[in-house]
Amino acid sequence: MHFFMEPSELFKLIDEKNVFIADCRSDLMDLEFGRKSYLEGHIKNSVFIDGESILHGAHKGLKKHGGRHPMPDLMWFKKEIEKLGISSKSKVIAHGLYAARLIFMLNMLGIEDAFILNGNIDTWKNSGYKLTRKIVKKEAGNITPKLKENLVVNMDYVKEKMNNKGTVIVDSRSEERHKGIKEPIDKIAGCIPNSLNIFWKSHFDEESRLKPLDRVKQNFDPLIKSEPKEIILHCGSGITAAYNYLVLKELGISSKIYAGSWSDWISYPENPIA
Repeated sequence: MHFFMEPSELFKLIDEKNVFIADCRSDLMDLEFGRKSYLEGHIKNSVFIDGESILHGAHKGLKKHGGRHPMPDLMWFKKEIEKLGISSKSKVIAHGLYAARLIFMLNMLGIEDAFILNGNIDTWKNSGYKLTRKIVKKEAGNITPKLKENLVVNMDYVKEKMNNKGTVIVDSRSEERHKGIKEPIDKIAGCIPNSLNIFWKSHFDEESRLKPLDRVKQNFDPLIKSEPKEIILHCGSGITAAYNYLVLKELGISSKIYAGSWSDWISYPENPIA
């Protein structure tokens, strides 16, 4: 695998200077969960990254448009992760809910040596590796950005492309949210017209380990068979769509993310809803 690292691989790298282990645990319904879990026990040398304050722009206050987790200014983000110790030469391994969002945003800065731990904290423990409560402070990093801002698109772009035969819009939310049967978070239920539903969790097992690639590829069969020239991913607010981005990347398929996602789409009353 190229972008999913096994616990045994991480264990061998754990003390290397350029390795940065990012603990991105979070719970969208309990904003204290991530930091509390980190303090109770974490992987040696890992640094807690608070997705609610660093990995989106809502820390400045939500606006009418942009969604629940808008993409932050990339130069601001660069400075914040430099403070934590990430450099252009870092090998980053992340785990937790915000892990894929972090990797995606690092890719936007041009940092490609970035991986997701294949599994979760329980996988780490079940592999025989211990947790620690010792908190490390890394030296400040230095990033020379090679921006890839075209990895993100906005609402106007999606609206323009949603009836384009060469473009496929993929909804990464659950089937019941896509169909508008149940909407536990956003104010309006439904989906973007003509969008294809591929639930991000369908690629992973109970321990958040990526399923065999042949099985994962089957999840994307309806997408692959349409031979799209362009793939735009979204979810509720742009966080979990990043998992579909990384899994597609693992399969050698390029995609973009509509950062505002469904929560941004419904902030425009004139936008069609299916």
